[in-house]
Amino acid sequence: MDVCRATKRDASEGAFERIVVTQSKNPTLHFQARRSLWGDLWPF
Repeated sequence: MDVCRATKRDASEGAFERIVVTQSKNPTLHFQARRSLWGDLWPF
């Protein structure tokens, strides 16, 4: 999953990161990742 995250604490700059969410590590987060759409907020 590609996400845009803030790189500074004041959120003035950001960067794209690729996050891999496996079902075995975190089933709840995996379910949210599967159901997310472009522009959704991500609880990561």
